[in-house]
Amino acid sequence: MTEAKNTKYVEEHLWAHDLYGQLIGFEIVDFYMEETDDNFTDAWPTFVIENKENKERVKLVLSRDPEGNGAGFAFVEGIQNDRT
Repeated sequence: MTEAKNTKYVEEHLWAHDLYGQLIGFEIVDFYMEETDDNFTDAWPTFVIENKENKERVKLVLSRDPEGNGAGFAFVEGIQNDRT
């Protein structure tokens, strides 16, 4: 695990650092909306990301919850100067 930013929530969210921290070093190389044949009418926002070191590619799919009960949304925000 990459060292987590020191916030008051780090201990409560170590699972998130473990899960999402493994994406550090990946680069977005493609994006598409993936349609499924199940009962959902949503198309799923899907990124293809590639590890810059070993060229491994994986899909990063945005879901509304951990169970995958429909497509999700991500906020794209600028970074303030005091954060890296």
